[in-house]
Amino acid sequence: MRIGHRYLTWESHERTIKPLRSILDKFKILYKYKEDLNCAIPTFKYTLEFYLYEDNPDFHLLKREIDKYGVKPQIGTYYAKSDFDKAEWFIISTGAYQYPQPENDFGYLAATFNLESYCRLCGIGKV
Repeated sequence: MRIGHRYLTWESHERTIKPLRSILDKFKILYKYKEDLNCAIPTFKYTLEFYLYEDNPDFHLLKREIDKYGVKPQIGTYYAKSDFDKAEWFIISTGAYQYPQPENDFGYLAATFNLESYCRLCGIGKV
């Protein structure tokens, strides 16, 4: 199991991406870099994605350097297959962000709401 920090930025090439790439190259951190000079959205011309793992001996130094550029990570837990093989049990949890899509009513209305006084046309009445 590893705790990983995923960074993704579309910031200015000169101001953010170029210096971040220098840091990542110095510490031999793998990253994905994309350059699309024809992109109509100026801030999307350059993209950079990389992961920092807390088990990296240089993690705190790297994080301190990267934090200077204001790029915020998504933090998650990453498991190896061996972690699953050794586990005695699992907990699965969901949250509101995993709400089923409403297209074609995949049963979420009946599972989520009391539809006793519900109008299918306007949606009023679901509790």
